[in-house]
Amino acid sequence: MRLLLLSVWVGVLSPFAGAQLRDPFLDPRYVDSEQVFSSAQLARIDITMSEADYRELLDEPEEREDQPATMRFRNALLDETLTGVGVRFRGNSSIDLYKHSWNIDFNHFVEGQRFHGLRQFNLNSHHNDPSIFRGHLMLEFCRRQRIPAPRSHLCDLYLHTTGPGGRTRFLGTFVNAEQIDGTFLRAWYTDNDGPLYKCEAPADFRIRGNGSASAYEDSQYELADDDLGFGYAPLAAFIELLNTIPDSEFAERFPEFFDVPAYLRVLAVETLFGHYDNHWHNRNNCYLYVIPASGRPGSGKVQFITYDHDNTMGVCFDDGFNPATIDFRNFGPRSRSTRPLPARVLAVPAWEAEYLRTLDEWIRGPFTPAVLEDEITRYRDMIGPSIQQDISDRNYYGDQWGYTYDTFLRSIDNDGAVRGHVRQGLRQYVRLRSGYTMPEGLILF
Repeated sequence: MRLLLLSVWVGVLSPFAGAQLRDPFLDPRYVDSEQVFSSAQLARIDITMSEADYRELLDEPEEREDQPATMRFRNALLDETLTGVGVRFRGNSSIDLYKHSWNIDFNHFVEGQRFHGLRQFNLNSHHNDPSIFRGHLMLEFCRRQRIPAPRSHLCDLYLHTTGPGGRTRFLGTFVNAEQIDGTFLRAWYTDNDGPLYKCEAPADFRIRGNGSASAYEDSQYELADDDLGFGYAPLAAFIELLNTIPDSEFAERFPEFFDVPAYLRVLAVETLFGHYDNHWHNRNNCYLYVIPASGRPGSGKVQFITYDHDNTMGVCFDDGFNPATIDFRNFGPRSRSTRPLPARVLAVPAWEAEYLRTLDEWIRGPFTPAVLEDEITRYRDMIGPSIQQDISDRNYYGDQWGYTYDTFLRSIDNDGAVRGHVRQGLRQYVRLRSGYTMPEGLILF
């Protein structure tokens, strides 16, 4: 079975050296959608639907069935309305909360419909984060560093319902995060026909059972997209190689099938921003994309994509773990038997040095209080009035944790814990994380 999987792997992938990423601004659709993800001001999204359809969403949130609606989008650059969109609640642990996260699908009822090249919006409540914008800060950092990650922006959401019982509701402030789909893949990797796997806990990339493709067909490894019908064979073969290449050959052979330089940058940004609910610490929240072999330099490799950034920058539910002060080298287990991907990659001295060199560059420059203070203040002032409006109205903001406006301010400016799962304010997190001392004797070049 394993020999068969490896032969399938070679048929899907081929070893090429060099970078896999392209400049996404070469894609006209990516350029067009930049207008949507402007952070120049707080965007406003208005959804209009029948009260009956909204009640159906409330009564059966787990059904995840889209209801028809109209969307109006406004920001500093756009004021446009789209009809025939589908709306539903989204999320896993947040699906039953009063402040729901929303999915707006432009393609659900009108095939081929797009909004500036985008198929859908993901309006995330970020209910655990009293500042709401921690994840947005991380994604904006990724954007500036040209790391493949969803773009995002902050927005207020209004719901207008028609028919008996219809009224206008202010639903609060959200982070609209770009969908990782074919549009995203085409912008970053040119090709979007390969298999895309959404990996959620406990996705640890260890060999399952006999290592067959069918062993991975479950919710931990969701086949999110697969235009060419490869199925789970490339994933199974990748996991096989990750776990079985001998140590003496790993540094030479593994980069033939996996984009190690890109992964090191993703790993660095996740540990820098304290993304504790990630693949290393919590075996959760990433995508793997397999670029089909095409003969172009860089094609035929597995790409690692960061995902789901609400529990970052001091928001953490692991008692005894402080993301702001943990050693960059020990953000999660270094055990090959439990975390083979980060453990084996960082066991290669040159790769660990490159990982630390990237972090050293960031904590000396773009991730410092001097650089981030103004951005934090701008987002605080941008959404503060909306937080107050929400609290004075239905208080979706305070639904789960009893947050108040004082909680919002302290989650940004406070030294020390804000709540049990919020270890410190944003400004203190940046000071602590950027104050990390690199290991003595490390050659950073």
